[in-house]
Amino acid sequence: MRHAIGIAAGLALLGQQSPALAQPRQDIGSANAVMPGCRDAINSIMREPYLNGLCVGIVRAMYHSDSVLGFCVPDRSTVGQAVRVIVAYVDQRPERMHEHFEVLVLEALRRAWPCRR
Repeated sequence: MRHAIGIAAGLALLGQQSPALAQPRQDIGSANAVMPGCRDAINSIMREPYLNGLCVGIVRAMYHSDSVLGFCVPDRSTVGQAVRVIVAYVDQRPERMHEHFEVLVLEALRRAWPCRR
């Protein structure tokens, strides 16, 4: 009898999880996922600290690797300005929100801050 109760309880728990398994997973690396954190960062809001940190961390890493990545940040520019540049760039291309955030960041920074040769 105990064995049957245990099996029934296990099946009941598995049955509760099936709707969550059926839901599509959002790519945490897409612009769809990261942009809310970027928008919050430029507005000094901390609704989702993880996404805020993810956005600013990605931008900061790329910002400080500028010449290696093919763009040149202006003197006295800030990571905050870079985030604003990226938000504006991505907002002008809503059809690309499913793409990887880093790809769009690189495009935005290269377009905004090309290196003078």
